[in-house]
Amino acid sequence: DLHTAYRRQRQMCIRDSSETMSSNGIQPLIGATLNVSLNYAPTSSSNPIQSSICLIAMTEIGYKNLLKLSSYSFQKNNALFPFVTIEEIYKYNEGLFFLTGGDRGTVNNLIKSNGTDQAIEYINNTKSVFNERLFIEIQRSNSNNQSVENKLIDIAYDRGIPIVATNDIFFESLRRFNFIPFFKITAADTTGPARQPLPTSSTPAVNNLLN
Repeated sequence: DLHTAYRRQRQMCIRDSSETMSSNGIQPLIGATLNVSLNYAPTSSSNPIQSSICLIAMTEIGYKNLLKLSSYSFQKNNALFPFVTIEEIYKYNEGLFFLTGGDRGTVNNLIKSNGTDQAIEYINNTKSVFNERLFIEIQRSNSNNQSVENKLIDIAYDRGIPIVATNDIFFESLRRFNFIPFFKITAADTTGPARQPLPTSSTPAVNNLLN
């Protein structure tokens, strides 16, 4: 069918791109952004919340788990809104990095709709499964919610979770691209004692992937 053909074409593109990059000394990172269903997240069958996370394969097992989860997302009854459950992600977590999803991420949506407590519960549960493979994802754009970002930074510092800065590409041209330094994603904290920088790519799991 059309979906199967699309999946095969996508897999061929990933393989060809990976081989080309590897031959030029570039190590590709293969991941996927998946919609996630949570039991305590507010949902509506007619207008589902666009809540998502990002998974990146760090091993061959992780790549196979990524394919499995991606396939599961299209096997639910609601084909118009493919999703996986958080339980499925926890079950097939081996070999995967977990990024919280940025502005459309589950953590951000929980903070916006239910406050910080459920976001912290979600982070604690995820950290117990992924440990050092969990990263708080921060995105900055014109629609950036500074209050949500501050709460994300607090959660990351309080639990020693690394922060990564990501962004979707929405630039009309190269001239309109404004570079935001990767390591300057947090503003100076003027409300309390000075904080030491969080680890970014220095965790053992990241070092093993990049070496």
